[in-house]
Amino acid sequence: MAPAGHDPLGEHFAAVVLELAPDGIAVIDEAGRILHANGRFEYLFDYTRDELLGHPVELLIPEPVRAAHRAHRADFGRAPATRPMGAGLDLWAQHADGTEFAVEVALSPVSTGNGLRTIMAVRPTTRRADEQAASDRAVSADEDRIASQLNDRVIRPVFAASLGLHHVLASATDDQAAHLHAAIDELDEAIREIRAIVFDRQVRPSVIDVRRPTAGPDLDRERHRSPHASPSAVTLHRSAGGST
Repeated sequence: MAPAGHDPLGEHFAAVVLELAPDGIAVIDEAGRILHANGRFEYLFDYTRDELLGHPVELLIPEPVRAAHRAHRADFGRAPATRPMGAGLDLWAQHADGTEFAVEVALSPVSTGNGLRTIMAVRPTTRRADEQAASDRAVSADEDRIASQLNDRVIRPVFAASLGLHHVLASATDDQAAHLHAAIDELDEAIREIRAIVFDRQVRPSVIDVRRPTAGPDLDRERHRSPHASPSAVTLHRSAGGST
């Protein structure tokens, strides 16, 4: 019969539970050294157990914030307190190959006969990635809307005005024709500047309707070849080559 208070399965059971835990779990001593790590912890950071044990926990933290982490760890040692998972902190960890990833970390201090031990549970999070994806989608939608409005409210009317001026060139005097050509060139330059702004902001070309006009060398040739074509009949050719 086992002595009172002695559980012969206690340590083994605790080790099994630790290994089966869905989070990466490590035990850290007062000096910040890793004393134990479960299989999930090894997997998350892509280190073997031998590569982890005895090393400082800062091994798992991006280099630029390691010094700050040492200071935080010292503060924690002076006033240890449980910190739950998902405490709203912006935390990043580092794989063995140096790749950084967002994590949530829970800390549970435990006093032992050998000093303070901290049980650290680590869980990767996709929250920041989801937030970034949502932000990217919102920016993309804004870019699409702006490009569409520029095309409908600016580029098309300006190009139509340029075509209209071409139609009166045949009956214009030499002096009038010179002024008309200058006005057409200014309109063409304005269209090119607008397009440059749109594409410099990385708005996708697909939002510019290929059935609608825009300026460019190829389009200029198309316009001179068909001076009576309506704006909606002109095909967009990319200056970079090819047609869409």
